[in-house]
Amino acid sequence: MKKFKWQAAVVAFSLTLALAYFAISAIQRQTINKPLSERLREIAGVMKVELSKENKRQLVMVDLDYVDNLSETWQLINERTAAILGPGNYRLLIKDRRSPGLVQVYNTVHFALYEGEMKGNFTAMAREVEKTLNSAAVDEYRLFVDGSNIYLQMKNGEDYLLAVIDRKSRIKEGEQA
Repeated sequence: MKKFKWQAAVVAFSLTLALAYFAISAIQRQTINKPLSERLREIAGVMKVELSKENKRQLVMVDLDYVDNLSETWQLINERTAAILGPGNYRLLIKDRRSPGLVQVYNTVHFALYEGEMKGNFTAMAREVEKTLNSAAVDEYRLFVDGSNIYLQMKNGEDYLLAVIDRKSRIKEGEQA
C-alpha cells in the first residue's frame, strides 16, 4: 500500500478553494455588481457607483451631484439597490462635494436636526434650521422629512453637502407626533 501524500492533498484542496473563490467573485460581478451599478447610474445626479464588502453586507457608495430633491433621489437609489441586493443586505453612503465652510454650517444645524428626529417636532426643527441657514453663507438649502429619514442639502458656489439622517430608531420606538 502506498503512503498517502498529504502535502499534495493540501495543495489540491487550496487550489480548489482559490478557484471557487475567484469563480464566485466573477459571477457576483456579472450578476450583481455590474447590473446594480448600471441601474444606479441611470438615476439623474448619480455620477459614480462604488461597491465593496463591509462585514457581511454590501457597501454601496454613490457619488451624487447636487439634485433638486435629495429625498426622491435617495428613495430611488434605495429602491433599486434593495431590488437587486435585498432589503437589509447593504449600507448606502452618498459622497458629496463638501467644503469646510459647509461642514461648519452643518455642525451648527445638526443639533436641531437630531432634536427634531428624537422629539418628532419637525416644524420647530425646520424653523431652527431656516433661522440658522439664513444667517449662514449658504446659497441654497432644502430640508425634507419622510417616514424613514431627514434630508438636508446645502449648496454654496460649486460645493454642496448632502446629509441623510435615519429616523428608523425613532420609528421602532413608536413616534408620538
